[in-house]
Amino acid sequence: MSTAETDIPDTTAPTTAPTTESTPPAAAPEAAPATALEELQHAMLGGLMGIIGAPDDPAVAQAGDEVVLRLDALLASQTPPA
Repeated sequence: MSTAETDIPDTTAPTTAPTTESTPPAAAPEAAPATALEELQHAMLGGLMGIIGAPDDPAVAQAGDEVVLRLDALLASQTPPA
């Protein structure tokens, strides 16, 4: 790039004038899972994505199965008797 090209200001960038209105704060990033249930739900989602990506991989299927079984056991222990 020549020196002449670097001296040209960038006019494609949008400019905004300051306003008196307040702008809402940016959304906070998602927090890490707080409970065992949320952790298992996230692990299950990751396992499902892995199965979609590698449907014939027995190790991926086994890992997904283990997460589902742990999630099922946790949910069963939290369900009040009928």
